[in-house]
Amino acid sequence: MKRVLGHPLFWLSLQIVVTFGVLAVAGGLEPQVVPDTRSFLDAAKPGSLVEALAHYRSIGYPSFLRLVMTPERGLSPVPGLQVGLYFLSLYLFWFAVERLSGSGWFALAATLPLPWAGIMTMATVIKPDFLAAVATIFAISCLILLVTGSSRMLWWVGVAGGVFAAYQLRPAAVFLVGLVPVLGVAMRRLRGTGDWRGLLRWSVGLASMTLVPFLLFCGLRWITVGHFGVVSFGGTNLAGIAASVVDGRVVRKLPPEHRLLAKRLKMRRAQLGWRPMRLDSDIFEYFGQYSDNIFRVARPAARQICRENRKAVVEELGWSEWDPRPAEVVQNEMLGSTSRAILRLAPKHYLKWFK
Repeated sequence: MKRVLGHPLFWLSLQIVVTFGVLAVAGGLEPQVVPDTRSFLDAAKPGSLVEALAHYRSIGYPSFLRLVMTPERGLSPVPGLQVGLYFLSLYLFWFAVERLSGSGWFALAATLPLPWAGIMTMATVIKPDFLAAVATIFAISCLILLVTGSSRMLWWVGVAGGVFAAYQLRPAAVFLVGLVPVLGVAMRRLRGTGDWRGLLRWSVGLASMTLVPFLLFCGLRWITVGHFGVVSFGGTNLAGIAASVVDGRVVRKLPPEHRLLAKRLKMRRAQLGWRPMRLDSDIFEYFGQYSDNIFRVARPAARQICRENRKAVVEELGWSEWDPRPAEVVQNEMLGSTSRAILRLAPKHYLKWFK
């Protein structure tokens, strides 16, 4: 017993058991449905590859839901599996830090805050943020193991798979494609491992493990749906900001090809009782409108215009009349081009979002 109590893994396991108990008692492990949940469930429905790649949700979380959900239990297994995967990632992180530092107790000190991290508030929520954190911890743990000098192919694949899974779950995590190689080079250099030539070869290998899957996936989307990127949502996200600043002055000054969509954005916001943003407006009021700008204003407006006259839309975007790109891609591109045109006319309003 004394030997068990003297091992850091015992205390990490105890921490995890206590965390799980608190989570189970406080809120149970019942799935929490939020407004975003419906869109991920829609994306998880059976469909073709083109439909999956064209959807405004990336493929990671819908794929996870398809694997986990059952007709009998629905979403019930999801929270427990999410929490279990998170705890497993903590054990891997402990092992990686122990290999790096040479101290199991130092690794325990580095790992102990993670079961109580803020991300745990998302543990039972049916959206991808929590699993994206799991994938990130997994990728960084494998990176640390590579830095320690382990050349096992498992860790190379772990880095590539963890980074890929992270941005497929949460597209904002695409920054890991560049950050992970930079972190790896910095840590390996600080350890003084090998000469410059060896470091260069290792760095090129690491960069390839994160960049090549990214380029291959984006290339696949370019070939199949006509869009190079992780998901067709960048223009839609930008519309969440741009819709707030559309007023009569902006509409009048816009190029003709963007005026119809801008008018629809302004009209739909007016129907919701919202005024255009001014320079002296309380920015937090408009932060609160961001999601509604996307799902109740921008996307419905773009969808309606595409249904009315798709030919005019594809001509505006410089595409041929017969262009077969899916509607989701067309609408995202239209929202992106119009939003950029709007924000060019209201740069000071846009800068307020960064204060």
